[in-house]
Amino acid sequence: MDALCMSDEQLALWRHLVESRLGMVLPSAQDLIQTRVTERMQRVKLDADSYYRLVQRDPHEWAQLADALTVNETRFFRDWPAMQLAQQYLKDGAHVLSVGCSTGEELWSLAMLALEREQRHCWFYGMDISASALETARHAVYPQRRLTGIPKDYLERYGDWMVTDHWRIKPHLRSRAKFEQVNLLELSGRKLPFFNLIYCQNVLIYFKRFTRRDVLQTLTQHLLPGGALILAPGEMTDWQHPALIRLNAAGTLAYEHR
Repeated sequence: MDALCMSDEQLALWRHLVESRLGMVLPSAQDLIQTRVTERMQRVKLDADSYYRLVQRDPHEWAQLADALTVNETRFFRDWPAMQLAQQYLKDGAHVLSVGCSTGEELWSLAMLALEREQRHCWFYGMDISASALETARHAVYPQRRLTGIPKDYLERYGDWMVTDHWRIKPHLRSRAKFEQVNLLELSGRKLPFFNLIYCQNVLIYFKRFTRRDVLQTLTQHLLPGGALILAPGEMTDWQHPALIRLNAAGTLAYEHR
């Protein structure tokens, strides 16, 4: 089959594979799947049928394709109303989880805000399914074009310029962050610490409703009393949990542990 002209049946096979393994309903799925599958097919020099069989039996190749399919759009200090709310929970010694942290801009933004509040002993955890995105997050090196949104004084206080015109987060921030590759479908089976702040912005939109509910249930189990779970507006507006109260925060959807 020609991956650039998949039939409805062929596309359904790929969609089922992606949804069953990742739980994700990808935006513009047809174009994205066809484009990424074609790129990987060309790289390994296989036709579409052979490539489909390879992906089913080869964990390494599946990981490569899954990485290509993962949406990694993010930027520093994105969704400022949510960041403003998060600041209230960045207290000294807080443990902070960034779910779907992608290339790290969200987590590093929270880390900088903690230091702005003179909370110097917070710990930050980032989880994402994309291995390549996590590698970028760990190295914390960003080209100048990715720095839009960072206040100029933050650039000097929290990072260093490199000779390649890239900017890197300072070592004392990097030492307080840990990144881990996690498939949210398998989240309930993982041992996680407890958190004062769980930041889960623009992640759940890629999942079916019942998966969103399961992920939120698991995250709530790891939220400390007095801690906050911050989502994006519209991600799960009618969701409730007996241990949480919904916060009246403009521009975001957030809950606090009772």
